[in-house]
Amino acid sequence: MSGFLEILESVFTPDKFSIKYNPDLASYYISSNNPVIECLVLGVEDEKVFIHTLEKCGIHGKESIQLVEKAISRMPNIKSISLIDGSTVYVCGINIKLAALKILSKGESWYNSLGYKSTYDNEEKEFNRKIIEKPFDALLDDCLTRYGDKDFLQIKNDIETNGSVWFPETNLNDTTKDYFTKINNTISNDISKGCNRDLFPKYKWLQKFTNLALGRKNVRFLQYNGILMKNNNPKTTCVGSICNSVSKLFTAGKKIKKNRRTRKIHRRRFRSRQRN
Repeated sequence: MSGFLEILESVFTPDKFSIKYNPDLASYYISSNNPVIECLVLGVEDEKVFIHTLEKCGIHGKESIQLVEKAISRMPNIKSISLIDGSTVYVCGINIKLAALKILSKGESWYNSLGYKSTYDNEEKEFNRKIIEKPFDALLDDCLTRYGDKDFLQIKNDIETNGSVWFPETNLNDTTKDYFTKINNTISNDISKGCNRDLFPKYKWLQKFTNLALGRKNVRFLQYNGILMKNNNPKTTCVGSICNSVSKLFTAGKKIKKNRRTRKIHRRRFRSRQRN
């Protein structure tokens, strides 16, 4: 693992980050030095890297993932980077699904915009495009017809009563895409000004609405798998001791996996002979 660690440290430099390796989990834990926060966990399996955790490492989230991609691009043996999108934005202590906000306003999630796609990416985007092109009041009516419960009726009544106060630039006749583009602008303004108690009700409403948008499969009204992958595009060829050690690492990993499969086959054959 030393070659992999050496490449990570060439990007996540020791003056700004610390890296620990857990051999039992085959995972690297990256922390920022100022402030001291564990912000990134990378798992390695065969020719794949998995981003298990991604927080702000004292920098913007986009910069964090760009550093990961920069490091992985120096590893020709790695074929892809995978993750599960659980991204949220915190507003006044309330966590809101970032994927829902971005899909409602842009037609794709934040990770989608960085090139991370699900197996069903085209189908999802086409389905969601039709949703966000609807006037927002029509979407509310559709959802009420579909769900028809007291919880959603309250969500609908709250935004119809308070929407023009909570989000002054919006109009219920706006397309859903325009409506949430304006909401995103309001979020940015509120964060820059600081929180107060008056903001809590509208962001509690937004939390409930986005939870419904990407909630349980039988009640969600957006389509988004959230299991995403991006192919690695190596910027360098494998030269030198670092790349050689990384190459040996993955070769060894494949042999171990092959030996495990072979042992399982032998055990199955042995049990079959015993039964016969």
